[in-house]
Amino acid sequence: MKTKNGLLKTAKRYWENEVCETCGGSAIREVAVEVYRHRGGKRYLFQDVPAGVCSDCGARYFTGHTARMMEERMRLTRSGKRRKTITMPVLSLT
Repeated sequence: MKTKNGLLKTAKRYWENEVCETCGGSAIREVAVEVYRHRGGKRYLFQDVPAGVCSDCGARYFTGHTARMMEERMRLTRSGKRRKTITMPVLSLT
């Protein structure tokens, strides 16, 4: 991502000077989050994912690199590589 003056940002300051596309807030901070994804009828939970999170509305943003890493990990788990498997209850409100 580039700053307003066109310079590339370093990873440490990637979210500096960014504005939230959802609410217009200007305080995006980098935090580690959990991300749930669904692909091919399977569910995936990612932990400790670096994300930019808006301090005002909570909108989450991921770098292109992070998004590609998650896609690659989901692809690799189809071949049997995973950190761990968990079970969870399935609930309904109807």
